[in-house]
Amino acid sequence: MRIILFITVTVFILILFYNYIIKPVDLNIILLDNKSEGIVLIDVNPVNELGFRVPIFLFKVQGQIIEGYSIVELKNRNKNSFLLIKKEPDSSGKVVLKFELDDGVIQKFFELYLITQKV
Repeated sequence: MRIILFITVTVFILILFYNYIIKPVDLNIILLDNKSEGIVLIDVNPVNELGFRVPIFLFKVQGQIIEGYSIVELKNRNKNSFLLIKKEPDSSGKVVLKFELDDGVIQKFFELYLITQKV
């Protein structure tokens, strides 16, 4: 009887651990200034149910441009970060990016406006 109780409790704890700690439920998008004109580093982190970064990340994040092909290009830097590069230094406009996990379950759209200031 104790063995059945032990196995039941262990399975319950493992299911809770997976659902609240390991399983991503959202994507957190962070823009980092690259100190270079026209280049922005985008870091995309999966977030778990508790609101923290997923400690064991098994998926790859994919990014694509939905709107603004003529303004920027998106290059994959590593597993979950991208470089957003302006094609022309004086280009401006609306850019819509889509980020999703490999399995396609979690998607996030990110909209930004690029404005060029002329002196």
